[in-house]
Amino acid sequence: MIREENALHRIVVPTRFHSRVMTLLHEEHPGINRMKALARFFLYWTNITKDIENFFRECRSCQEATKSPVKTELH
Repeated sequence: MIREENALHRIVVPTRFHSRVMTLLHEEHPGINRMKALARFFLYWTNITKDIENFFRECRSCQEATKSPVKTELH
């Protein structure tokens, strides 16, 4: 990444590497917001946000972690 006069240059990722890059970004299950922020800061490809959201939906561990807690009645 190179900054020139307040310009942010991102790496343009070829389509064939999208899946691999998302897998690497997702290794530690950072959550969808952190994953999108990291990707958008350093990388670029068309529909990157949509692709990350779809990737996140496929991760069983992340889906389990984001489920709402079971509500119980207060007595």
